[in-house]
Amino acid sequence: ANAQALDVIVELANSPLFGMVPQAETIGGGVFFNRQGELPESGFRAINEDFDDSQGSTDPQSAAMKEFGGSVKTDVGLIEMYGRAEHGNQINMKAQGMRIDYERCFIHGSESAEGGRSFNGVKHLVRDSGQEIANHATAGPLSMKALQEGLDEMPPGVRPYIVCSKAMRRIITRSEVSNSISNVDRTVDQYGVQRTTYGEGIFLPTDVDAKRNQIQDFDEANSTASIYIVAFGDTYLTGMQGAVRGQYGIAVYDLPEGSAGPFVMTRIRWRLGLALKHSRAVVRIKNITNAEAVA
Repeated sequence: ANAQALDVIVELANSPLFGMVPQAETIGGGVFFNRQGELPESGFRAINEDFDDSQGSTDPQSAAMKEFGGSVKTDVGLIEMYGRAEHGNQINMKAQGMRIDYERCFIHGSESAEGGRSFNGVKHLVRDSGQEIANHATAGPLSMKALQEGLDEMPPGVRPYIVCSKAMRRIITRSEVSNSISNVDRTVDQYGVQRTTYGEGIFLPTDVDAKRNQIQDFDEANSTASIYIVAFGDTYLTGMQGAVRGQYGIAVYDLPEGSAGPFVMTRIRWRLGLALKHSRAVVRIKNITNAEAVA
């Protein structure tokens, strides 16, 4: 990657969520796969008996990659007055917008609702897997029992991540005091970044958009919000990225000055997607109001 591409990647990595999503290098426009369902049974047998015949179930699925990015256009007059750094500032602002849009699509993306332009986010994917926990019949404060139930739904042997808004994280961490819960902890990962945890789950808080509205706001039915608990990995929930201009990952390149006007233009492109390959790799806890958590 060139210096401009690295700058974009660094800005995107400022998202705790983006930094944890694995990006599997994928040939073509997407993948076809079998999502794991029920496991086959096993057992014991007596001598001269055969084992009972049992087959696991899989659900054929597909996930398409989508074109993501944008163009950055800066008047050459600004560059002549203030230097090339002015164009770099515009690229950084575009990358900040991409970071927010990626988080929004990871949660709310809907291929059908957006004319096939975006990939399906976890809110859509979890409907197929059926892994939804109603925190309350219609709406109510977060039950810490429901949160623990969501963590327990994760496949064994994987690290669960708690994807929620910063406001929701505050509700959970405040419960440490109000409900005398000792499951909240803070640690520093291998990159020197402080992480907040609840039990075995690591928080990945989503940001606010350009208008300072939370990406995961309390704007669902009955003024509620949701928490998503996810397990990342090649056979669980994984991102995908295709090749752009002969290389996998984000491509950032300059375009020649055209007849449209005296501008320096840079294009940012990334072909990406999201695939849920295990039915237990995403759990949604819904119907949570903006109120103090209960035990």
